[in-house]
Amino acid sequence: MASSLIGIGITGLNAAMGAVRTTQHNIANANTPGYHRQAVQLAANPPTYTGAGFFGNGVAITTVARIYSQFLDNELMRSQGQLARHEVYAAYASQIDRLLGDQNSGLNSALSAFFAAVQEVANDPTSMAAREAMLAAGRNLAGRMNNLGVSLEQMQASINGEMATIASEANAYLRRIADLNDRIALLQAMGGNPPNDLIDQREQLTAELNKLMDVSVIRGGDGSYNLYLGGGQPLLIGNQPNLLGVADDPYDNRIKTLTLGVGGATLSLDSQLVSGGRLGGLLALREEVLLPAQRELGRLAVGLAERFNDQHDNGYGLDNTTGNIFFTSVSGLLKQPMPHEGNTGSATLAATLSNSNDLTGSDYLLSYDGASYTLTRLSDGASSTGALAAVTTIGGQPQGFILSLSSGTPAAGDRWLIRITADAATNFGVVLSDPRQIAAAASSGAPGDNSNALALVALQTSQTLSNSTTTYTGHYAQLVARTASYAAEADIAVKAYDSLARQAFETQQSLSGVNLDEEAANLIRYQQAYQAAARAMQVASSLLDELLAIGR
Repeated sequence: MASSLIGIGITGLNAAMGAVRTTQHNIANANTPGYHRQAVQLAANPPTYTGAGFFGNGVAITTVARIYSQFLDNELMRSQGQLARHEVYAAYASQIDRLLGDQNSGLNSALSAFFAAVQEVANDPTSMAAREAMLAAGRNLAGRMNNLGVSLEQMQASINGEMATIASEANAYLRRIADLNDRIALLQAMGGNPPNDLIDQREQLTAELNKLMDVSVIRGGDGSYNLYLGGGQPLLIGNQPNLLGVADDPYDNRIKTLTLGVGGATLSLDSQLVSGGRLGGLLALREEVLLPAQRELGRLAVGLAERFNDQHDNGYGLDNTTGNIFFTSVSGLLKQPMPHEGNTGSATLAATLSNSNDLTGSDYLLSYDGASYTLTRLSDGASSTGALAAVTTIGGQPQGFILSLSSGTPAAGDRWLIRITADAATNFGVVLSDPRQIAAAASSGAPGDNSNALALVALQTSQTLSNSTTTYTGHYAQLVARTASYAAEADIAVKAYDSLARQAFETQQSLSGVNLDEEAANLIRYQQAYQAAARAMQVASSLLDELLAIGR
């Protein structure tokens, strides 16, 4: 009996020691990211039956359990992923908003100054000073336009670089999670109990990966994690990661697309497939703010160049010349249709402007099926099918440009992306250099005539864009307002998800986090349990000594 008492005491010592060790482990990891508090789970050993009844045999440690809630962890991961998405979105959207809306970098003041200079020429058409000032104001306007175009292109390059960096980071996380999957499955199979600290590390890596892109977790029967993109594409199956990369856009090599290698194939990922995390924010920002800003700014450049050049071309300068354009010709502003890299035909297409007033500011996809062409307006999916010269009328409405075959022959399945105004702001400039050639007069031999100059001034308030609904300044104001709206929405979303993420973290930590006061109390409790078990063993030892003494 005494030996049984000693054995029971030993189980008590072991249980108390295990509890103290676990408590110390919690305290040591109080500030470890992703750590979940652990607790020793105890159970009574099977009793021994005697004629007097069942006598207990002490205690056993059944497992060391992680204290966690899958629901709370998922809510925290979701909130953090959305916060990361909106933070990067807001950062870039705010940059574009400041760029377009700033007095020193925006266009409104330059447009006003330019047309004020044109008015001065109208006031005194023979003044060389006024003509020089008009050229200078035009160059300033063109410089502003160029700076905006170049700055937006630089943001595009910055997004390309950031996408590549994030893809590399994501691949590192995937490889580490794959390695942990192997180790966790092996250890769990060997011991039957989950290796809590490795599981915490894997969950933390998964949470960090989710800040880069939205991922969903499917738990395998062996304890492994299978990870999928929000769109359903597999990122990690067991210990086999599918790696991310960036590649040139199949139409425009200045734009990078996100790719995923799956089973020897390479999938292209867009904002529909990757909607969360930093990558989701970058892809959405590019589609919703950056590319539209480039197109709308280019539409303004094309509209101004077309109308101003047409009117200026009709007038006469002080040197009695006519037919001179002031700004870069429209043909020098338009971006030509970009063939898909997989086209098998040899066709080269050309786009010419029919009327800038009809331009929509949308991108278009042109496809050829071997017999006819189909032009799809990507902003709303509306399309037209027919001969190449006719497809640019969609729903009875001209789209502002005409397509033609420059050379070669198309093949069935060939495609082209049409982003006609994307580069116009960068290419916009003043081509007139001689102030005497500013066409202020409406007829030859009338140096004091200001009729054409007045017609040029009138363009400032003429509604010549968006189906005759918008002036140049009005169009630019709409662009600025639209960008500011997206930036403001993103800022609001950042504040909302920051609050949600903090609340989710606090709720999750209230259950899974380490409370140092509680752990300190546990140390005292388990210390007392250890001391009591040791005292019980001392008593059992004394009883055994008494029994041995009787035998002697």
